[in-house]
Amino acid sequence: MLQRCLLGAIDAPVGMGEQERCTEEHAPHFAPGAKWKHLLINSEPILEPNRNSNLIGLTIPTGEKECTKYNFDDIFDHPPFNAMLKTISLGMRGQVMKDKDGKPKYEEEVREKG
Repeated sequence: MLQRCLLGAIDAPVGMGEQERCTEEHAPHFAPGAKWKHLLINSEPILEPNRNSNLIGLTIPTGEKECTKYNFDDIFDHPPFNAMLKTISLGMRGQVMKDKDGKPKYEEEVREKG
């Protein structure tokens, strides 16, 4: 399923403006307001700190030079994770708290993970 989602996203519009949003026909499994943002590369290459010139990555074929790495100047500002989870209220001794009808009381708390 993930592979289908990613393949569907390949044809999704890439844009800088609000008008170019992802639609159901482009990427059916992404959020309705999702959109791609084109990132601009910083012009200065990144130098590897404390790197021996004889060391090379395992994925680089023998005799080839490693790719130059660049940073992106864009800042990603995502809203905080605030999904809520209903949990059963427990008393001081661990017993389930109940309302006047005898049904368990629930409290909402911010979901830690997942």
